[in-house]
Amino acid sequence: MTDQASVDLVMALSEKDRAALAERMSSRHGFRQLSYMKELGMGNDRYRLLDIDNGEAHILLKDAVAGVKPFAA
Repeated sequence: MTDQASVDLVMALSEKDRAALAERMSSRHGFRQLSYMKELGMGNDRYRLLDIDNGEAHILLKDAVAGVKPFAA
C-alpha cells in the first residue's frame, strides 16, 4: 500500500523534521484511515522499497530518508 509506505517514510525522519506533518496526520485520523483501508481489504501494510537508481536494490526506510530536508515553514 503506497499510503503506508509514505507514512512510514515520514515517520523515519528525525523527530524535529517530522513533527509538524506527523501531528497533522494524527489530528486528521490518517493512521486510522490506513488501518481501516486494510480492514476493508484495500491493501496491506507489506511492501518493499526499491532504489531505482541502483538496480532496484532493496533499501531501508532510514536509508531512503537520509539527507532529506523538509521545506521550511
